[in-house]
Amino acid sequence: MIEIIFFCFVTSIIYFSAGYFFNTNIAALNLNYTKNTTINYIYGFIFLGFFSIIINFFFPLNQNINSILSIFFLVYFFYTFRHSKNKNKIIKSILLITFFSALLITLSEANRPDAGLYHFPYTKILNENKIIIGLTNIHFRFGHTSILQYLNALNFNFAFSENGILIPQAQIIVSVFLYFYKEFSNEIKRSDSSFLILFLFFTFLFSIFNYNRYGSFGNDASGNIFFLLLVYEFLKLVKKNNNQKKHLFNLVYLSLFCVALKPFLLFSLLFPLAYIINFKKKIYEIISNRNFYICLIFISCFLLKNLLISGCFIYPSSKTCISNLNWSNHDRTKKEEILGEAWSKDWVNFNNVKKINASEFNKDFIWFKTWKNNQFNTIVKKNSPFLVLSLIILIFLKLFLDKKKLNNKFFNKNFVIISTTLIIVIASLLFWFLKFPLYRYGSGFLGSLFIILFSLIFAKINSKLNLNIMKKLKIIIFISIIFIIVKNFNRIYNKYEIRYLNYPWPKMNSFTNNNYKKNYEEVIINNKFLFYKVNDGLCMYGNSPCSYYIEDNIDLKILRGYKMYYVKR
Repeated sequence: MIEIIFFCFVTSIIYFSAGYFFNTNIAALNLNYTKNTTINYIYGFIFLGFFSIIINFFFPLNQNINSILSIFFLVYFFYTFRHSKNKNKIIKSILLITFFSALLITLSEANRPDAGLYHFPYTKILNENKIIIGLTNIHFRFGHTSILQYLNALNFNFAFSENGILIPQAQIIVSVFLYFYKEFSNEIKRSDSSFLILFLFFTFLFSIFNYNRYGSFGNDASGNIFFLLLVYEFLKLVKKNNNQKKHLFNLVYLSLFCVALKPFLLFSLLFPLAYIINFKKKIYEIISNRNFYICLIFISCFLLKNLLISGCFIYPSSKTCISNLNWSNHDRTKKEEILGEAWSKDWVNFNNVKKINASEFNKDFIWFKTWKNNQFNTIVKKNSPFLVLSLIILIFLKLFLDKKKLNNKFFNKNFVIISTTLIIVIASLLFWFLKFPLYRYGSGFLGSLFIILFSLIFAKINSKLNLNIMKKLKIIIFISIIFIIVKNFNRIYNKYEIRYLNYPWPKMNSFTNNNYKKNYEEVIINNKFLFYKVNDGLCMYGNSPCSYYIEDNIDLKILRGYKMYYVKR
């Protein structure tokens, strides 16, 4: 476990340094977060995530490239740390992120089955190859990958070796947790409104209930918790004398990262658009800012990467595909688009699956009854603890606070910001419900709606929290943190004696008890090696490229030094 702690410690320094470097030397956003330096971790993920995509157009994210970047940001950290006025805050945040990420990682399970199906295999591809054209012709799930896999791949260096790829998905969750907690503590000291305090309080509680287990993170948890972060950053516009009103690109960076984490978070882009409309930003003001071009490069590289590996800007949405590209596979893309939606709507549990195909199942709410009997119950089960506790807290606040007339002043004054947020959240929820109503896809949408409504209910009752109430809220948060610590220590204690290869890191060779490496079969067609194949579908972090099926008429050619997989027509 000492190795895990040390690797997490160094990784947290790298992300902090990268975020500080980006904010100071590249974006120059001038974000006023002196009391919450955790913002540098957030931008460390954003910068390194998109930068790693750019690098992969020209080089594999191998140990040489990654080690050079790691050394650069470590040196930069120690160089700038000497002159920092926030040394204690920086050290505390590094230690907290190190502790909690190591706690989550130790003796945990990797996300099943997605980690074995495509998270680990795609990460291995990135470590060994520059961008591969037509990669989805090997395995369609490679079109569903996230910028998180690039962050994982970038953490593979000479010091960490392959274990480094297991750290980022823990640290991204922990960093946002810490950001929320610090904002909550700061708002208690400086805010004249209960709304943001309650929003942060309920956001922290919701996140604790939903994102506390490493094995459940995958790509979805990171996307959803960043959506919650984006909602909060937009709602900060309700503050008096708010100096964030000029920071449009803070919202742009966060929304682009949300989309890069999970493309179904596309409605995130409505937040910066709403900002532009609300504050009447003129076009020349936007395009004259250097961040406009940085964001344009980031999103262009992300979309170009998608187009090159799948033939679609957003896979598997057939409307975003260019079908006449040599590597495009329209039939497979359309099939996966239909099956992906049907699977999200619980087609696997549909009684008449043999009589109705996936396309018909998706239409006319045929799916709703099956979904209600299964997935809806999951949503209720997952959210019941949070909803019950939140209602108890709201009742407590109403009973023990001084009775006042309903406070309409706050809502009336901030009607545009709050109503805009609700509209975007509800629109996101409707899109999720109609297309991909699986809870782990939409937990951030549901959570945002619950949290905003609970915060508004209290803001209508009382405009300001007194000191005693704020102390009680902090106690509840403290108890929830202790609960997570105890839960994870208990998990570690119960698994401590179970030894396996690469103990005590999460398994990434296989999901077997011993974590032994798998056997891979070479796929050779016309005396040409194409890729590796496994029979159980789980390629894991092994030989690459890897799949569990062979597409009919698939072939490989080298195009100016780039591999291109295509299907012969």
